[in-house]
Amino acid sequence: MLHFNTRKFFSINALVVLATTMFCIPTFADNSMKGWIIKGDGGNVSEDTRYSFFNTDQKNYLRYKDRTGANLGWSKNPNNFMTVKRQNPTAAPLKCEEPIGLFIEKEWLIYEKQTFGINISTRTKLNNPDWYQWKFTNCGASGSTVNLNQAVSLVNTKTGTAVVGCERLAGVNLCWAEDVVTFRGSNYRKEDIKTLVKYGKVAIEILAVL
Repeated sequence: MLHFNTRKFFSINALVVLATTMFCIPTFADNSMKGWIIKGDGGNVSEDTRYSFFNTDQKNYLRYKDRTGANLGWSKNPNNFMTVKRQNPTAAPLKCEEPIGLFIEKEWLIYEKQTFGINISTRTKLNNPDWYQWKFTNCGASGSTVNLNQAVSLVNTKTGTAVVGCERLAGVNLCWAEDVVTFRGSNYRKEDIKTLVKYGKVAIEILAVL
């Protein structure tokens, strides 16, 4: 005769339901969430060396693109379009949380209000001390070296918030972490979610907790 363990059965099902719920419920990002991998040869990041800047949400590499708002776009393949610079250059490896200028293919990135898209602008020359306004975090203790080929956060020192990949309606698919909802492993701009659902770019279940 087959004996059925009712308690074990319901325990297993409860775990399945819990796991499914946890997977489906959107989560709100913290301000320092990881979202980038600096890909290149060697062990540490150094200034004036070219790397490929991979976004873990978009699963593409950041590059220059002339457009309304931030002049940024995506490349499917490694491109060696990214480099960093200190205000006071040195040959030492870049340190975690050290302020830097950030260059992508043709221009330097800075915080600036935009009519469309994320509040980032670009400059052809890094000739303002205020533009050394980026740092890598979640890369170890403050002052440790920034390692290549591992996930890190890119934080703007003016906003105190990380930049991450996301699905949005206007501009390049980048968001400030505080504006993001993560659902089924992908990031979405909170203010755009209802329209993204309307266009079929995200499942309607995301609306349940908004």
